[in-house]
Amino acid sequence: MINYNIIEQGDTQIVAAITFPRDHDYFDGHFDGLKILPAVAQLFVAEQIAQSHWGELPTFKALKQVKFRDPIFPEMPLTLTLSLKTRDNATELAFCYQSGQAIKSSGKISYAEQA
Repeated sequence: MINYNIIEQGDTQIVAAITFPRDHDYFDGHFDGLKILPAVAQLFVAEQIAQSHWGELPTFKALKQVKFRDPIFPEMPLTLTLSLKTRDNATELAFCYQSGQAIKSSGKISYAEQA
């Protein structure tokens, strides 16, 4: 289980303090000898936290402007900022993982339009 605490929460934005424990399954087998958090795990956790606060998201459509700039290591203190926008029946989740002032990864996950 990951450890996170909501620092700020609004109608369209969440800021969470988050830490991934050294023994989490996400680190197993990803770069032997150097544990780093896989990109897919970063996306999954962002979606899971978003859904726990805003409810189920529509069907995944695409990733936009995604950048994995620096590795995320076990026990690294992080801030995860999530912003949810819905416009013209389209939904987009923006995410940004930071450690201090350093951006570790960021991007947008877009979802299929709702009928």
